[in-house]
Amino acid sequence: MSRPPANSFTAGALVFFTIPAAAREFGQSTKSVRRLVSQGLLPARRLGNSVVLLKADLDRFFAALPAVTSVDGALARIAAKVQASGQGTPP
Repeated sequence: MSRPPANSFTAGALVFFTIPAAAREFGQSTKSVRRLVSQGLLPARRLGNSVVLLKADLDRFFAALPAVTSVDGALARIAAKVQASGQGTPP
């Protein structure tokens, strides 16, 4: 079995993150992670005085987000939407 990330802890086979640790692991701000939890988009649990997130829940959440395959592709889609809306020319 592989080792859990350094900024997490385990309980049996489960890997947990605190909100700051989850934010670091997934490249988000703690404010963003807290907002996702408060909106009910990201399941969280209370463990003592801490709010924790299961690594499996985090993996599922981020895997379900639409992916941008390339920056050029994303910029092209934005430019097409701007031109189609008639709101000016894209940068």
